Amino acid sequence: MRTKVIVSFLVALVLAMAAIIAACAAKPLFEVASLTISPDEVVPGQEVTVSATVENVGQGEGIYSVTLTVDGEIVDTQAVSLSSGSSETVSFVLVKDEVGTYGVEIDGLKGILKVIEPVALLEVSSLDVTPALVLPGQEAKVEAGVANVGEGKGTLTVTLAVNGVETDTRLMTLAAGASDKVSFTVIRDLAGSYDLSINGVSATLTVAEVETYSSEDYLYSISYPSGWILDDSTPDSVGVVKVDIAGVGVDIDILPVAASLDELYALKVEELREELRPVAKKRVINTLILDKVAEEEKVEITSPEVDNKVEEILGDAKDKEKMRRFLALPQVRESIGESLRSQKTMDWLVQLVSGDQEETKEHSALS
Repeated sequence: MRTKVIVSFLVALVLAMAAIIAACAAKPLFEVASLTISPDEVVPGQEVTVSATVENVGQGEGIYSVTLTVDGEIVDTQAVSLSSGSSETVSFVLVKDEVGTYGVEIDGLKGILKVIEPVALLEVSSLDVTPALVLPGQEAKVEAGVANVGEGKGTLTVTLAVNGVETDTRLMTLAAGASDKVSFTVIRDLAGSYDLSINGVSATLTVAEVETYSSEDYLYSISYPSGWILDDSTPDSVGVVKVDIAGVGVDIDILPVAASLDELYALKVEELREELRPVAKKRVINTLILDKVAEEEKVEITSPEVDNKVEEILGDAKDKEKMRRFLALPQVRESIGESLRSQKTMDWLVQLVSGDQEETKEHSALS
């Protein structure tokens, strides 16, 4: 009897232990590893991803709560359900608005996050010279593209150097990610090749030796780069020229090829005609009206009046003799007379509208 009791007790004990062992063997067991902080150095307001891998190394399925803390304070938690032998990466998004160093932790795994002041990084990205070929005394525009590829707003001193000598500066302020352009003007009186540099980015400006073609018939001259060929055999020929018409200088940047310099002059005149055609149409209509009024009211211009206008024009001319010959041409004097007649007619109409009858009658009688 006593033996049976002992045996029964031992069997029960074995069964209980087996049950306990079986129950323990079926429980999940979680391990957390591989903490990452990406990026680990940011500016205020920039998002950071904090992640870690959770693995169930136990025998049963279970749920594990992953906790993110920053400087010892709980920031966020996530629950993950894992079967035996499985793993999962858990990620948190963290944003800090203050500059400083922060201790980041996930279940005993520790790391450091640095939040730094935004840094600007302004760079000169391009440099253009227009035109790249000029005559002595002509302007060239030097334009640089500047971009801020940094994280914060910043200011850059943009410096132009000619042949290694600093000649001008500009200050540019750009927000993060912004870009803009800055321009300088370069004028050189001596022919030669000039190295232009803006904050390390370089280009070349060529100031050409000058040759001049003159036309005594049309009272104009064209100055152009020495050796520049302007004819049909060079269809890609372009250049920078200076045109002087009756003592008045005009710079022309780019001109298409022409068979001769006389044709080049005619070509520019035709281009001006096209540009001024709408204005000219209105002027023609106004002139026709004024001519009719002048005819009816017998408004005339005398030769001395034309002479006086010629002297007035000569007062501003650089080369008075050349301009005088130009203004002495019959068609030019006729044009001046027509202009004076239109002006005198316009003055008469203004007086008429203003009610100055006596002066109007006197003007008509004199005319």
